[in-house]
Amino acid sequence: MTTPAANPAAANAAVLWTGGKDSALALHEARRNGCRVRCLVTFAPPESDFLAHPVAVMKLQAEVLGLPHFLWPVAAPFAESYEAGLRWLKER
Repeated sequence: MTTPAANPAAANAAVLWTGGKDSALALHEARRNGCRVRCLVTFAPPESDFLAHPVAVMKLQAEVLGLPHFLWPVAAPFAESYEAGLRWLKER
């Protein structure tokens, strides 16, 4: 395993976060593979029936992990919403 500290050229990454075990595994694997995880991001529609853990729980998880958490609203047209969010993350 290569750690980011040992590899200054390690890729910066944002991990898609829904608060569940799949997201936690993605975070673990990204770090294990040498990525510098800079933040967690949740793409969510403005409707309240979003199928993920509550945003308040995700914010607490991010706090415990020591990572910023960003909530990016998505709406139709969805491809453009996601692309705008990814561009914003890359610029940030």
